[in-house]
Amino acid sequence: HSNRNVAPRFTGCLLLLFFAACFIVGSIFSWVFFLKPVGDIYAASDWVRTDCQLRTVDLKSTRPRPGEETTYRIDVDFSYEFGGRRYASNRYSFVTFGSGSPGWRAEEVRRLKRELEPVCYVNPDDPSQAVLHRGWVPDLWFSPLTFVFVAIGGVGLFFTIRSMIRKRRLRDSMEGRSLTRSE
Repeated sequence: HSNRNVAPRFTGCLLLLFFAACFIVGSIFSWVFFLKPVGDIYAASDWVRTDCQLRTVDLKSTRPRPGEETTYRIDVDFSYEFGGRRYASNRYSFVTFGSGSPGWRAEEVRRLKRELEPVCYVNPDDPSQAVLHRGWVPDLWFSPLTFVFVAIGGVGLFFTIRSMIRKRRLRDSMEGRSLTRSE
């Protein structure tokens, strides 16, 4: 039973590692790219609408290395007064990642530059926290796709572990039968 059982056990361990990696990486990406921003959007529903002064509004493009895709994000800098104190922020929204398409960002930058009376949303519990846009942004529509990795990892882990347990039980019962026969 030694050499014949090594390959299936090794394969089972590799599958276990693969599905665990899918689950862990998918969970991290789901948190960063969907759950955290959506939670922040929900929490900011009671933030206070406040007049602000836009100092910088640009569409920032970043190309990490030649040949790699350019990433676009909204670059802002604004100041506001809250509770008699002056604050500054550089957060457009709760989505901190960019994407490979300027699309809606370019339109939003043009809109913000034309804005005569810009407003931001200030956290009344911590006035140093403020954003220009506290709602949903188009990039979030694709973020739930990260749950595909969580599902693949979770389902794969379940069936791999179940299969390993069944094989172990079968092997143990076969060894038990052979011991009773030899006695």
